[in-house]
Amino acid sequence: MLYLIVGKNSYVAEQELAKITQHAPVPAEHVDTQQLDAAGLAELVRGVSLFAVQRLIVLRRLSERPDLWEQLGQWAHNIPDETTLVLVEPGLDKRTKT
Repeated sequence: MLYLIVGKNSYVAEQELAKITQHAPVPAEHVDTQQLDAAGLAELVRGVSLFAVQRLIVLRRLSERPDLWEQLGQWAHNIPDETTLVLVEPGLDKRTKT
């Protein structure tokens, strides 16, 4: 499953994120997108954890990394059923394809 939280109001964005994480059966994994590379993103999006039945992954400001943002568009349809991916973005660049 993929959630996209978009908006400049950080309070509202955090409230929406809290709604998602409160009802999740597992704790959220917050990933630093500035330290993430394409292989790491692929593992997060397409990989299945050996230790957890379900995963909740939160990525903030991934759209600021055009290289990864384009890759996500290609891989988003392959997110395993056990993985919930939450993207938190202050705004989206309407010029990108994703």
